Amino acid sequence: MGVVVYLSGLGLGVCAHKPPTPIPDKHITTHITQKWASFTYISKEISYITNIFKRMDLTNTFHTTHTLANLLTHKDQAHDKFSLSGVYKLTCPDCHKMYVGQTGRQFSTRYKEHKTAWCNHSTTSNFAQHLIEEAHSFGPMNNIMETVHCCKKGAHLNTIEKFHIHSESI
Repeated sequence: MGVVVYLSGLGLGVCAHKPPTPIPDKHITTHITQKWASFTYISKEISYITNIFKRMDLTNTFHTTHTLANLLTHKDQAHDKFSLSGVYKLTCPDCHKMYVGQTGRQFSTRYKEHKTAWCNHSTTSNFAQHLIEEAHSFGPMNNIMETVHCCKKGAHLNTIEKFHIHSESI
């Protein structure tokens, strides 16, 4: 037991109930604390900000929100798929012809526009125009509308829509 106490740095006096005598440490190190600042790299402007912090003796670190885990996991934030926007497919309930379209608004809003065009015999919707010309019925949203791809409006959405139109026509 005396060896364990001695190696722990308390000395042999602990076993004899004497006050411990510390063993002098020949390698005294000073602990220097560094101040850190962490940044999410967004654009070139972050470089200007980090240079200011460097002049103040702060060490800078960078991180990104585009990690592999974030890119591979699908986070469904909306519980109702029709409250999102993107590319959708409408299927005629009578002849099963399909119409692929896109919207930057909610799918449910676009569905209502197609239904309003059908009710008013308007030509503002190609899908409604098909139903009117062929005297087909207009079904409920859950039966005739399918969300193909959810994303926000933009050039990417146009490309996705064209892809799905092409894949449905093959």
